[in-house]
Amino acid sequence: MHTGTPAELREREQRARQIAQQVATLLNQIRDLGGHPAMGNLIIPGVDIRCSGGTWSVR
Repeated sequence: MHTGTPAELREREQRARQIAQQVATLLNQIRDLGGHPAMGNLIIPGVDIRCSGGTWSVR
């Protein structure tokens, strides 16, 4: 649970979203190498990384 200011929370959520986007990009690059199809989702506070139709994205 976050105990800082609302501004700190927004900064942390923004940073988490940036990292999640990097993760989604890496998962798509791995997929493009011809590996096995991946599926599922990764959930962290404020961010959901999902594989839909074979493409990873951040929601």
